[in-house]
Amino acid sequence: MNRSHLHVVTSWLNDLNDLTAGSAPLADSKRKIAALASALFDDFPPAAFTRQSLLVVSRAYKFFPSYAEICEVLSPWWKDHRPAPVAIAAPDQSAGAKQAERDREVHESWDMTPEQVRAKIRFVRDGFMPHLMGPYLAAAFRAHAPHQLALLPPEWLKGEPTEPPERAKLRVAAADIRPEVKRGPPE
Repeated sequence: MNRSHLHVVTSWLNDLNDLTAGSAPLADSKRKIAALASALFDDFPPAAFTRQSLLVVSRAYKFFPSYAEICEVLSPWWKDHRPAPVAIAAPDQSAGAKQAERDREVHESWDMTPEQVRAKIRFVRDGFMPHLMGPYLAAAFRAHAPHQLALLPPEWLKGEPTEPPERAKLRVAAADIRPEVKRGPPE
């Protein structure tokens, strides 16, 4: 049993007693309040016992109401005033769609101009252990931007089949051509 919830209900009932019972002493109502509190505890959440709900119920009765009378007024009030339930968002994409989105993001992150590739090469050459980091960069370009391999230093590409430099330059230039230009005019 949640003691704070029970305390909220009991306090609310004590205030209801003060508003509706007139001059009846609280000691006479303690047993009734305790019984009502445990019953209302099971039927309503703590958020139902607010100042507003107290005023609505107390306006409905001139004397301290019974359990049925309280529920008769509090139930419709709570139905109209309870907070909207929070829905758990369903996954908006299938696993395939998520993977396609990740692939698109990776492709876009590797869509570089030749100047950007040269800047990466300079960064690696001037950085820590270029003889190790260069081949790692080459492997990444091989996987994600093979059309830019011709711009990398040959020592980073050792052990890999290489194409003639003229063909590599043509492939790099072809990659910069927009798809609508490659297709030609619409028929």
